[in-house]
Amino acid sequence: MVAVGDNQFEQCNVGNWTGITQVAAGWQHMVGLKADGAAVAVGHSEYGECAVGGWTGITQVAAANYNTVGHTADGTVVVTGDNSYGQHNVSSWMDIIKVTAGSYQTVGLKADGTVSAVGRDAGGQYIINSWTDITQVAAGEFHTVGLKADGTVVAAGPDIELGKWDLGVVEYTLTISNTSGGSVDKPGDGMFTYNAGKLVHLVAKPEASHRFVRWTGDVDSIANVKAATTVITMQGDYAITANFGLNWPLFGGIIAGVVVAAGLAIFFVRRRRTARAQRQGGRKGARKKH
Repeated sequence: MVAVGDNQFEQCNVGNWTGITQVAAGWQHMVGLKADGAAVAVGHSEYGECAVGGWTGITQVAAANYNTVGHTADGTVVVTGDNSYGQHNVSSWMDIIKVTAGSYQTVGLKADGTVSAVGRDAGGQYIINSWTDITQVAAGEFHTVGLKADGTVVAAGPDIELGKWDLGVVEYTLTISNTSGGSVDKPGDGMFTYNAGKLVHLVAKPEASHRFVRWTGDVDSIANVKAATTVITMQGDYAITANFGLNWPLFGGIIAGVVVAAGLAIFFVRRRRTARAQRQGGRKGARKKH
């Protein structure tokens, strides 16, 4: 591990760090996450922002001016450092999957795509309770930003004018076809357009005496290429095909049944001919005796 820059508070003294999987930097301190879930920190710690020695089970770290935030494996959050604005008030948070820290605020992204925030709100930067479908969050001194599943961005804070960013909505095309022996019930055969990040349900239906084999084509984002019912995540323009084949066990059973039936028919025909010949032979023998 190496670090360069202002070292007034020894925040660059990371030469002996080993087994680090993630790092975060505050204004005058550095934080590292170790593979065993422990955290280490160096630098300015006037407010206790480096007091992470007792942290365990950490899966992500974030840092701000005078705070260090940790996300734990059970979905809770820990914070150390300055608490002048209540940025440590996270004890009730549950189901958090990602954390970020602004200068005087702590923000958590929940598993259901909503966001929670505590700390200074002078600019209205964490009036974000109405946000949904969020996949990523970031925080600054006066702003909170969220990336939505459809590729659009929402933000809270003073003078928010996202229209100037000309973000637009990213769309991708999904082209679906199928081989003989079945069809695609959802979303169907043809060309469809979806927003980026959209999960599209795929349902392939085989005809009688056929079975679904697999999806082929641009299948990297299909959850299970061998499942007739699955999903594809729209991360680009894709063309996919549902492939079907004969249900050989059933087909073989039908053939076997026909063969057996034909064999039985031949057997009974031969048996009837033998019996008829025996009866005729018996009548001829009886006439000779007379």
